[in-house]
Amino acid sequence: AAVREALAAPEHRSWVAETDGAIAGFAVARTADPDRAIGEVLMLAVDPAHQRRGVGRALTAHATDWLRESGMPRFGALQPSIPVHSCFSPTPESAATTRWMSRCKAWSGDR
Repeated sequence: AAVREALAAPEHRSWVAETDGAIAGFAVARTADPDRAIGEVLMLAVDPAHQRRGVGRALTAHATDWLRESGMPRFGALQPSIPVHSCFSPTPESAATTRWMSRCKAWSGDR
């Protein structure tokens, strides 16, 4: 339900990656606090069959580019206690998610 709500929310921007007509992953971002110019990457998930092929990197690039273009020089990334990633089965504690979260924090200047 949380994934559907995030994808359908008009204030969110979402991207879906496809490979050979199949959904390979998705990302969702929003302008969390426009007054303070803070954006937020709400969700990022990649199907295990498509991992380690640059899908997550491309989705992250689209989300962060959109945030920058929307005037959000800083952003955060949520890591929910019940992982949205479960729709594709990896856990948020995975090394790939940890690396992605670290890159997001480094890009935004928050360490």
